[in-house]
Amino acid sequence: MSETRDPNQLMDAAPDIAPLAWVIDEIRTSLNDAVGGVKTFLGTKQDLDSLRNARNQVHQANGALQLLDLRGVALVTEAVEQLLRRWEADPKDCLPAAARTIETALAAVIAYLEGLLSGRPNQPIRLYPYYRDVLQLNRALRVHPADLIFPDLSRRPAFHQIEVRPMTADQLRVRRVRFEEGLLGFLRDAEDARARRMMRDALADLERLPQRGLARSFWWIVRGLLDALDSHAIAVDVDLKRVLARLNLQLRRLIEGGGAVAERLMIDALYYVGRADEKVSRVAEVKRLYGLDALIPADFERATLTAIDADAMRSLKEALAQAKNLWGQIVGAGTPDVAKFAHELHLAREAAARLEAYPIAGVLETIAGVTAEFPRLATNVRETLGIEVASALLFVELGLDELPQVEPEYEARAKAVTDRLRAAFNNQPLPDSAPWLSELARRAQDRLTMGTVVAETQATLREIEQRLDRFFRAPTERGELAAADPMFDQVCGVLSVLGHEEPVAALRNVQQAVRAFADPAQPVDATEFPRVAQNLGAIGFFVESLSQDAERPRGIFRYDPATGVFSADLGQTPAAETVPPPDDEFLAPPRTLDTRVEPPKRAENVETLAKQHVAAAQHIAQRLAQTPHDANLLHELARVVLALTNEADLLDDAQLKGTTQQTAQLMAQFKQTPTPEIARRIAQLLAPPQAPAAPPPTAPLPSTQAAADRELQQIFVEEANEVLDGISSQLDALRGAPDDAATLTTVRRAFHTLKGSSRMVGLKAFGEGAWAVEQCFNLWLAQERPASDDLIALAAKAHELMRDWIGRIASDPQVAIDVGPLVRAAQRVREGGAFEFEGGAEPAGASAAQQAAPPPKISGSAADKAPPALPETETGGA
Repeated sequence: MSETRDPNQLMDAAPDIAPLAWVIDEIRTSLNDAVGGVKTFLGTKQDLDSLRNARNQVHQANGALQLLDLRGVALVTEAVEQLLRRWEADPKDCLPAAARTIETALAAVIAYLEGLLSGRPNQPIRLYPYYRDVLQLNRALRVHPADLIFPDLSRRPAFHQIEVRPMTADQLRVRRVRFEEGLLGFLRDAEDARARRMMRDALADLERLPQRGLARSFWWIVRGLLDALDSHAIAVDVDLKRVLARLNLQLRRLIEGGGAVAERLMIDALYYVGRADEKVSRVAEVKRLYGLDALIPADFERATLTAIDADAMRSLKEALAQAKNLWGQIVGAGTPDVAKFAHELHLAREAAARLEAYPIAGVLETIAGVTAEFPRLATNVRETLGIEVASALLFVELGLDELPQVEPEYEARAKAVTDRLRAAFNNQPLPDSAPWLSELARRAQDRLTMGTVVAETQATLREIEQRLDRFFRAPTERGELAAADPMFDQVCGVLSVLGHEEPVAALRNVQQAVRAFADPAQPVDATEFPRVAQNLGAIGFFVESLSQDAERPRGIFRYDPATGVFSADLGQTPAAETVPPPDDEFLAPPRTLDTRVEPPKRAENVETLAKQHVAAAQHIAQRLAQTPHDANLLHELARVVLALTNEADLLDDAQLKGTTQQTAQLMAQFKQTPTPEIARRIAQLLAPPQAPAAPPPTAPLPSTQAAADRELQQIFVEEANEVLDGISSQLDALRGAPDDAATLTTVRRAFHTLKGSSRMVGLKAFGEGAWAVEQCFNLWLAQERPASDDLIALAAKAHELMRDWIGRIASDPQVAIDVGPLVRAAQRVREGGAFEFEGGAEPAGASAAQQAAPPPKISGSAADKAPPALPETETGGA
């Protein structure tokens, strides 16, 4: 199905060895001088000229690499140059360990270039371990190995062997809805085979669309990625989930008539296909056409370009991390088990020996000796030894930064650490502490304390969740909820002391909701159940992450006071700032088109479109500075910025995301105060950068299509009618066998489907009605009760009403429906009362905006770690 190519000919074009040979000495000298400049600065911490000279040396080498068209190598030196620029602005970040990272990265660049001269293939992805470390120091928002592969995107599959099949916009929308449903399931449970198959089937035939060459190749590659996912032939990580979410954005662009595809997304997809098992036929075809085996060697994640044994270092770090976590559990346990701890110490000692890090191996050996009998030691000895072992493990961790060469003073300090371990084990007075050792002990104590605090907080949250779980199943049983109030206070107190204000605000919000649940004078608002369960799951995820790093979770969790939702967003990168989109007023089309702005020329890829839109936005902003009260120009600028926002997400371009965010902020200011100065600031912001800058914050992935989209609602109408047909037959069966749990589950699942699909297209009121009935079936199933006449009557009435609502929505998607009588009837049945329906004429002609809500965002949250909220969970299988 694809052309046959020699993989070795499809690598990043082999460089011309002669020019490289001419300049290798100059490049080597420049990079070595740069390392020397950084070391000079470390010696004084005052000579900024040394840092500046180091950056200039790297800049000079980078220019030579670009002339040689060594794109991957140039990316590494660009990242180093950017880091040095950051240090010039903030010298305190230039620490010894960070300087060693630069030294190692530049040494790897030299080794890579020398390898090219000796005949090795041009595989810049081998630089990834060093590139990654520099980017992390640079606080980059995107760190991905796919940035270091450069496939030839002009290659085309044998499309003459693939039948062309046009599709209407409606057919594409159906596929997008199915893809989103599969994606949501996959984000909740990556092992969900049904979700994987649903995504694959939704997009499998898009390669048949009559599109331009690059776009058709794109969907052909995507088919390979989804085939691999469906066959469980590819490892799943967070970045892969983000790629799938970006596929959804590309699909939206296709539906809206945009044929351009994002080359960045195309390369990201190729990277994952390259990592997949080629036993999947399409994977093998894609690999062969684009030469992915040559572009992505299997061992590229190993740091093979420098002297240190990367495998041994990784093993040592992994074993040490496990040992630290286990030691915290051992110290807090009533009956400690040290067997696993001893095993991890053994692995760490072996790895240290392979690295010839003998002082580290000696400390680990001493730790193993004094902890072997830990459970049988006296209590006072265990308390003292607990802190000393924690300090020693931290000492070893800090020593890893010194490798591959350990400083002489480290050996002396290692002896001091082992002396204290032996003294603590023998219940003898500890040697006097040097200042460095006192600081080490304090940090170890903090680590142990944090482990204990996290464990206790998790236990408290579990107790709260269990009480709410029982309440969600039986909402009339409120008695247990009052006792949860002091538990909320306890967790909030802990998080407040640790300085985590947003989780505290989110938990206080949940506490208020639970107080309302517990108040017998207030009716239970069941619509709050999913939000409360989601927030508790996300807070539990947050607390769990504190045990690894008390600071790291801050940036990836968000609390929105407007919605009361606390979440960890997959599409959000740490430290990102959320900026609201432009006002709807901005986005409203002007009455007359502004013909003064030339529309962008048609482009085959999104990268080109983004450049055109940036230029157009800058031009509009410059004209707006001259005529700040021109409404047409303002509307046109909003349209272009919105397009740029979508393109930034597709390209996963952190810098462009930041630019569009800041532009949106300035536009909001301009709306309030339309001055030429703000317009000039917008134009300046959109101007091409004069020098590399730190990546600006990213934005979360945008939500799905507009809530009241007529076409999606028409699709919903067709599917809802099928579901209602099934409910009718199942109710007949239930009347004959009310104790049939399988039939009860089927009816419950049908209302669950109606709830989810109606919410997906923005019919919030319809979803509330389905949810009210579903809750009744949840209660019956949880209590294993046979269906009562009242429950069946409620379901039959809901079936009748929903059939009528569907007919009205089909005729007029803007019609409003009144679900109040159905919700109240369901509440009475759920609380043990008889079925009564207070029927009445429903209002007609009202705007659907009264009942519409945005569809759910395709973004990660605590769902990857916490169990789904009970009210939203299938009972008895999907």
